[in-house]
Amino acid sequence: MIRNAFKASFLFGMSEIIQKGAIFLLIPFLTKSLSPAEYGLISSVLILVASTTVFFSFSFHGVITRYYHTYKGTMKRAFISTAFSSLLMLNTLLFFLLFLLRFTLNETYFSGKLSDEFLLIVVFLMVTQPFFVFGNAYFKIGIKLNLFILYFNFYYIAQFVGIIVFVINFKFAVNAYLYTLLFSNFLYFISFCIYFYYKNGFYFEVRYLKRMFKYVVLVLPVDLLSVASVFLDRYFIVIFLGFSAVGIYYVSYQLSIITQIIALAINSAVMPYFYKAIKGRLNEFYNVLYEVYIPFVGGVCFILILSSGFIVEYALSEEYRDVSKILPILFLSTFLIPMYLLLTNLLTINTRLQSKKLQAAIILLIFNLGSTYLLVSNYGLLGAALSSLIVNMLSVLLFFGIIRRYRVVRLNAFVFFEVFIILSGLTVLVLLDIQRSYLIVYILLSVFYCSFFTFKGMRNKIKKMESEFASFK
Repeated sequence: MIRNAFKASFLFGMSEIIQKGAIFLLIPFLTKSLSPAEYGLISSVLILVASTTVFFSFSFHGVITRYYHTYKGTMKRAFISTAFSSLLMLNTLLFFLLFLLRFTLNETYFSGKLSDEFLLIVVFLMVTQPFFVFGNAYFKIGIKLNLFILYFNFYYIAQFVGIIVFVINFKFAVNAYLYTLLFSNFLYFISFCIYFYYKNGFYFEVRYLKRMFKYVVLVLPVDLLSVASVFLDRYFIVIFLGFSAVGIYYVSYQLSIITQIIALAINSAVMPYFYKAIKGRLNEFYNVLYEVYIPFVGGVCFILILSSGFIVEYALSEEYRDVSKILPILFLSTFLIPMYLLLTNLLTINTRLQSKKLQAAIILLIFNLGSTYLLVSNYGLLGAALSSLIVNMLSVLLFFGIIRRYRVVRLNAFVFFEVFIILSGLTVLVLLDIQRSYLIVYILLSVFYCSFFTFKGMRNKIKKMESEFASFK
């Protein structure tokens, strides 16, 4: 069973790493082909689509993930198909609504910079992207690895080829980028709808709606929090700094998501086992996962923070050198994502925990709005990066407090905080451009400490994790 989990984690991870890695490799060429202002406009489209995808998906992908193992046979197909049909109907209505409001959207969000033709493309992307999220969740929770790899990679290969041919080679810039996104979304949407109809049919059974929307009402605000930070950063950066600054910030964000990819891959692989663990040995299962997962991701972040100057110097053109001022902070911020995912999974166990998570999400959303406004207006791009870090850290602390308060599981907070403190110290040293000799001393001390404390007994923990996974066989 542990081999299956690692296999799933590896395959999910490799698919996402290939996709993000391809974008990572394209960044040097894109920054040469696109000015910061053009990159800012494209990133504004991508951020808008990503943000609305969270809302327009209505967390139905979370619904099928949560209740996939609750139903069997025909009832499972009917439940999943009801979720998909609901998503299809809601997004059809949203398409017509956005079509009527497209000019208002252009003025308020894009400062009137998009033509009507490209506004229609943006609207289509906004209502079809949720099906990409739904499809990925459907393949992952059912552990349909081959189909996940096929659809996921097909979607991003189409984008990758389009960007190389039209944006980089022919330098069609923003126009070609948007058409490439349109083409890949259209193909995925049509092909997945055909496949889903063949396997499940299109059913709509009212008896499942109450459970679905009860879950959605509690989870959707928390999902919105996950994209609120980037959306608010972009909004206030445009107001105070302009589209060029958005381009610089988004390049930094794309470079920093390597840790997030690893976190999402591992989280996707363990989710089927997590919902089985709820019925019995959740505390043992989660503690072993946590004590292996957090130090591993922390080690990856340590290397990335240390390499941030090298990445900026050799991967980006001169116009984007300001990335070096915020990239280490964003690397540190993404270290908090794995902990956020671990905690937010636990808060989906029952309705009481979901309601507490909703309350925390509302508090965080308000705090995020205020902190982003104050920090970006006073400190520019550095303020945007600091706001993301502070909000992510506050999210972890609030969710951790809820879990401790209601005794969901007993997690050793020391493991997380010792890794975070080490990474924070390294981030400060890199940003201050401390002499190389002092940096080497800090690295050696960190390695020494981790060797004797953080990674002590790691082999035994991995063996224990193997036995925990095996218990769900």
